[in-house]
Amino acid sequence: MPDYSALGRHLSNCDEYQVGMTFQEVERITGDLPRSARSHRAWWSNHPGSQSRAWLNAGYKVQAVSLDEARVQFTRVNPVTPCRPDMRHEDKDLSTKDVPVQGVLRSYSLPQAGAARNWASEASVSSAIASHLVRKGWRILRVADTESREQGIDIVAERDGRRCLVETKGYPINENYTQARHYFSDALRKVLLMRQEEPEAVVAFGFPRFRAFETGFTQLRPTLTALRISVFWVEGPDTVTEEHEATPA
Repeated sequence: MPDYSALGRHLSNCDEYQVGMTFQEVERITGDLPRSARSHRAWWSNHPGSQSRAWLNAGYKVQAVSLDEARVQFTRVNPVTPCRPDMRHEDKDLSTKDVPVQGVLRSYSLPQAGAARNWASEASVSSAIASHLVRKGWRILRVADTESREQGIDIVAERDGRRCLVETKGYPINENYTQARHYFSDALRKVLLMRQEEPEAVVAFGFPRFRAFETGFTQLRPTLTALRISVFWVEGPDTVTEEHEATPA
């Protein structure tokens, strides 16, 4: 019978925000997995079960699984201490000053399984931008769990004593242009509040490159430039470009 607790111990000792493993690598730790692990995606569900408790208790969840590639991607649920309770439901959520940090992410890799199919989701956009920032030398202090609608700034990073704050949005699943414009308006309100709260920080949007977001940004470009508000454009599962001062040299 597989020893799922061994997988939990392995993940507990990982420093990475995301851990990609083949099923064979998992079996080297747990012993042989049941046939259902290779034939049913539901086996890898994060709903309570003997196997899921192993990764959930270690602070990870299954982000993506590919039965064809026999690979699973675990993502840390909460890499740092969350915002203070009094900062989680109002506009002041957007201030993360004095938030204690227990650690930083030494490694951050893009999702592998399933990323190409859903690269424009908010979770994938946040992941791609965080990976981009790490490659630029930033330390990731916080990545919000967008699936649970965690409040606060979506990405907080630090480099050389300077902070980078990013508000991310995904493209609507139903590809509704009007809804996407509403997403842009919401993001605009939040980045303006972030700029007000932290005048010296790098403040940026994070969007998948779709017309609704590009139009909104272009219309306000002079004002956003004057306010030193940047944008990260995610153009695919592993492609991020930036405008203005998002990651200054």
